[in-house]
Amino acid sequence: MAKLYLHIGTHKTGTSAIQSFLYKKEKELRQENLVVLKKLGSPFHLEMRECTKVSEKLIADYKDFFNTHAKRRDQNYFYSNEEFSGN
Repeated sequence: MAKLYLHIGTHKTGTSAIQSFLYKKEKELRQENLVVLKKLGSPFHLEMRECTKVSEKLIADYKDFFNTHAKRRDQNYFYSNEEFSGN
């Protein structure tokens, strides 16, 4: 089963540097069975950015979205996005 690792970086905490490093090492990480996702194209980004408290529905929606878009179930995925920190 595919695993998704999330990096929930708040703004101004080095998230862009982490993302840049991961993108540069993308080839090596794929050899280790880890796919770095650059953008999921999720319809939930705006809702996530405006979120001020934990939303179990939003978490479930994101999980369903990922499960339908994971190309291979035998790979692991890493996704970093500042919007996961919400407001």
